[in-house]
Amino acid sequence: MVMPNFQHLKVIYLSRDPRAQVLSRDEVFHIHKSEFTEECVKVEADVFAFRRLSQLFPGQFYFMRYEDFCQQPLEEALQLWKFIRTDHNATMPEEWQDFLTSHDQTKTVVEGQIKRFQYSTYRNSSTQWYKWREEKNITLEDEVFHIHKSEFTEECVKVEADVFAFRRLSQLFPGQFYFMRYEDFCQHPLEEALQLWKFIRTDHNATMPEEWQDFLTSHDQTKTATIRLTLAHVELLMVMPNFQHLKVIYLSRDPRAQVLSRDEVFHIHKSEFTEECVKVEADVYAFRRLSQLFPGQFYFMRYEDFCQQPLVEALQLWKFIRTEHNATMPEEWQDFLTSHDQTKTAVEGQIKRFQYSTYRNSSTQWYKWREEKNITLESLLNVEEVCSTAMDRLGYIPLMNVENVKNLSLPFIRNYSCDFWNCWTHRF
Repeated sequence: MVMPNFQHLKVIYLSRDPRAQVLSRDEVFHIHKSEFTEECVKVEADVFAFRRLSQLFPGQFYFMRYEDFCQQPLEEALQLWKFIRTDHNATMPEEWQDFLTSHDQTKTVVEGQIKRFQYSTYRNSSTQWYKWREEKNITLEDEVFHIHKSEFTEECVKVEADVFAFRRLSQLFPGQFYFMRYEDFCQHPLEEALQLWKFIRTDHNATMPEEWQDFLTSHDQTKTATIRLTLAHVELLMVMPNFQHLKVIYLSRDPRAQVLSRDEVFHIHKSEFTEECVKVEADVYAFRRLSQLFPGQFYFMRYEDFCQQPLVEALQLWKFIRTEHNATMPEEWQDFLTSHDQTKTAVEGQIKRFQYSTYRNSSTQWYKWREEKNITLESLLNVEEVCSTAMDRLGYIPLMNVENVKNLSLPFIRNYSCDFWNCWTHRF
């Protein structure tokens, strides 16, 4: 809905009783409770998303139920056609009329002439909508999930292995492992959180941060770091009641850095470049739309900017999180950034970096991808072609050939447009 080519898109949301969908599958596949839950969470998300989106895009969303259509196919089809045509006086096309009357076997079933088979479009619509209630193997809860003993055993073996591993590792690395139970935290969240904080700080006299205290007492916000969650998925969260005050930080990085590093190892096909760039472009337009719909709740930052000015960027990020322009950076953030930024120690040959380390020489880290040995002209041009729109919006400059990539004196980023990105620091 937020991409230019789909501004006039019309969406028909067809629902069916979740019991009909899930119980019929369970009869065949004996699905686990987690699959029931997953399906129902999707339906609930769709319900709230439909309500919100139909308000944001009036006249572009239509809701209908399978059960209603089965009972009154001609009436429901006519209303659907009027929505599609945006015309309350529209009449149903002759093709629709013919299809519905010839495929609805309400009359012929009585005469024994029904043409139904598994994948047929012929149905007795007068009874089809409640057929799921006639399934033979619908059972009570304990029997529905069909969890085999082997599944219990597998889970318990994992837990037991963790228990013994924890004991051993906590002896080998004293002070670096902490055990807590979900049940204890639920009953005494403030007390448990305080003990956890003391462990993290390695200080028995430490006091809980004000932010933790606020979060635990108010429960009005959730903090999560999620990789490859698209902004389309975020929109589903924004319209759900428990996430009305959600704040979203969209961290971007030069698509060339992401894709070319993978290509060096996996030699990926152009279609994979395209897929990645389509996702980035969709996020770009989704961010613009959502930041306008939910002002003050979306923040854009680039990896490259953060690497060059970690303290400056972190302070701006903290001000966004606190919704306060006079906020000062927490001491913990300051300590972490200054101790883990190895700009100085890298020069002295003391850098602590390894593959999964959080220590980095931030002054050079942001352009490391340009020093990759196996960047090819074909791969570079593929990325810059299919990612051109996203790169332009994100403020990345095309380099056009491998020689330019290797020439580090040539810039590859520029300032991005705050008019497009609704920059938080420019809105207040």
